[in-house]
Amino acid sequence: MATNPVPLPRPKKKEQAGATTPVPVPRPERTGQAKATTPVPLPRSTRKGEAASVCKICENGPKVKWKCLECELMMCQRCEKVHQKFLSANDHTVVDIRDIGKYETESKTKQNFNKIVCVNHSTQNCCMFCKSCDQTVCPACIATTHKRHDLIELCEGYAIKMAKIREQQENIDATIHSFTRGSEELRELKYPEQARCKRTRIGIRNYEQTLSDAVKKHVNKLLDEVDQKLEDFTKTIDTKETEWSTACQKLIKQRNQVNDVLHSHDAGRVFTTPDSRIEQNIQWILQDNTTINHVPEFVTGDISIIPELVGSLKRVSNSYNPVPIVIKWYSTDVKRCNNIISCPDGLFWINDKGSKQLQMVNPTAEVMKVVYNFEIGVNDLSLMPNGDLLLCLVSNQSILKVISVGTLEIRDSPYNVSPHLAHCIHVTHENKVIVGVKDNGPVFPASGPRQVIVMDHTGKQKQVYQYDNQYKPLFTLPVRIHSNKSNIIGVIDWINEECEGRIVILNQEGLLQNVYMGPPKINRDANLFKPSNILSLPSDNFIITDPTNHYLHILNTQGHILAFYNLVPIGIEFPYSMTFFGHLFIGGATIENEEKVEVYKIDNFVW
Repeated sequence: MATNPVPLPRPKKKEQAGATTPVPVPRPERTGQAKATTPVPLPRSTRKGEAASVCKICENGPKVKWKCLECELMMCQRCEKVHQKFLSANDHTVVDIRDIGKYETESKTKQNFNKIVCVNHSTQNCCMFCKSCDQTVCPACIATTHKRHDLIELCEGYAIKMAKIREQQENIDATIHSFTRGSEELRELKYPEQARCKRTRIGIRNYEQTLSDAVKKHVNKLLDEVDQKLEDFTKTIDTKETEWSTACQKLIKQRNQVNDVLHSHDAGRVFTTPDSRIEQNIQWILQDNTTINHVPEFVTGDISIIPELVGSLKRVSNSYNPVPIVIKWYSTDVKRCNNIISCPDGLFWINDKGSKQLQMVNPTAEVMKVVYNFEIGVNDLSLMPNGDLLLCLVSNQSILKVISVGTLEIRDSPYNVSPHLAHCIHVTHENKVIVGVKDNGPVFPASGPRQVIVMDHTGKQKQVYQYDNQYKPLFTLPVRIHSNKSNIIGVIDWINEECEGRIVILNQEGLLQNVYMGPPKINRDANLFKPSNILSLPSDNFIITDPTNHYLHILNTQGHILAFYNLVPIGIEFPYSMTFFGHLFIGGATIENEEKVEVYKIDNFVW
């Protein structure tokens, strides 16, 4: 063990060791006082919080130059020589204070194998590693127990143990990832089954209307059974989630223990760490193929027998995936339904932005008969709870317009987003008004703020959503907004002039929850995702129209895809807008020089 100081090599400057950047050292006072009137500036390598104003041994020398890493003492030149004479300092390392940071950084990667005490002989230090027994050994151990064992140097054994621990860490991380991914898949199984349950209940209820009082008891029994099936299904999933969560927490705890060993730089702890394995029961959870019983579907029965008349429940093996059916077509007087909104009285508002036609129509027979027609360019519209129609005009205005119930007058509303320009609007079930706004510059590229603003019924701004938690813009150009009963907001955000877009999902606090870019299976190359409208369904799921690809996309409340449908097989092309009034209504679009579009009434589509 060297007793001399161990400064690291460094370039010389004027016969004095120094860093490439000179380190200023204050001169002692002329009065001879040991302490300077101002703090002594320390080199950058000196650790934060270390005061080096005086020598810690003589407490008089102001020119501190050395530090003992074991004693944690700062010393002057004279006391460093005294420190060498301490009997306990034979193994100590003394370094120039300008090299502390560099030396300690390098020393963290080195291990001192000279102080590992033998677990069997406390007076002996370990000198070898026994591969046969997977432990460190001292000379006494070698002489008594490990004579013919496979012995290697401590540094080699340390490397072997570290490799095993790192492998264990990787296995734990991979298993945690599998648990996380599996838990998400389990959660997503719930949504289709809940939709199936809704559809099954609707079928039972509709069939119940044709039955007499004599069969109502059996109907209620079936309803209870289907509810129980959903409850059993939910319990199965919840139980599985609990098992996975418990196992995952156990692995996280194990990983933290392993990380603690890896970052302790303590060879003793490394050698005493057992080579644990992921428990067999945790592996079993990952490999569990438990059969999940889906909610059964309803089958009509024979009217001559009461139980069969009511019907029964059949077991299904596939996930819920209803096929939409067009049950009615309505011709219109427009070429594109940019918007279609249903009113409580059964009338509809239809907007053709390109032709500047805003119409109130009445669905009679096979025609959407025009009741009122307004020649005005409208970007977006939304119906308020009192029946008033809120308008966002094409003419880039900050003030939203309104058409009150029973009038034909278009007037200013109390909703003003100045100095921004309103681009899209939505009225929530709580009578809040959400407005997507842009700056006064060009649409693309975005040169100013693009926001979603939430206002109360008086027009007072309550929240503004513009950035995510990393302070990156949430939107490029918000073109459609909708919220569900849980106050989760879905925003169609166009990202370029080609109307390529994405769906931005914000949670109840307005924080980014997910961004949906369209499924890779269909949205690639020439089939890019170009969403045009978003609507929340009674189940709180979101449905999106994709007119370029003739698709409907179903997202759950977290913004994850549940299903998507190609509407061409059922005779619908360019689905552009939607509304819900007992059934789903889809407004179409046409390409240039084509005939007027139709509105389609959809059945068998419960999500």
